[in-house]
Amino acid sequence: MVVEITQKQKDLALKATHNPDGRIGGLYPIICQEEWMAQAMWKIIHNKGAETAGIDGIIRTLYYDAKANSLRESARDKIKEICRSLERWEYKPQPVRRTYVPKANGKMRPIGIPTL
Repeated sequence: MVVEITQKQKDLALKATHNPDGRIGGLYPIICQEEWMAQAMWKIIHNKGAETAGIDGIIRTLYYDAKANSLRESARDKIKEICRSLERWEYKPQPVRRTYVPKANGKMRPIGIPTL
């Protein structure tokens, strides 16, 4: 399935490159597929920032089993929940947690920390 997703992404990128001013229709049903969501979650969970919780307090250990190197059932449940809400046009992303980190010059830089 990952190969199919990767190929579809390449096909869409090529289509966009050949027609940069055009619109690509039919994307919504594609992104609502659970396998696409699972691959996206896999990539997000393996980002360095996945150890930092957003406003919901959730970090990657809730969704990822490091010993088994696989998504937990809680991840699959979350994916199904998101897909259902997308299909019903009810999905609302959670707000980003704002925090500030010090810069080398002593000033503070704002950063946004999204939820997983």
